[in-house]
Amino acid sequence: MFKAVVLACSLSTPDLCYELHDFRGPWPSYEACVERVHEMAQDIGKLPGDLLAKSYKCLPLRKGMLS
Repeated sequence: MFKAVVLACSLSTPDLCYELHDFRGPWPSYEACVERVHEMAQDIGKLPGDLLAKSYKCLPLRKGMLS
């Protein structure tokens, strides 16, 4: 199981960044997690403001962990 996390930064203030955690998962495979972070990155671009997805992580969860 994997948890999707996206780092989004402001275009006007590049050192202002936010770590966005997915609340839909966890995802059963790394590939499913990567698909979700791409979906999250597209959604970030639709938000008001000037945030842009810069990077992502798919964090493996230990057995029994949900987030």
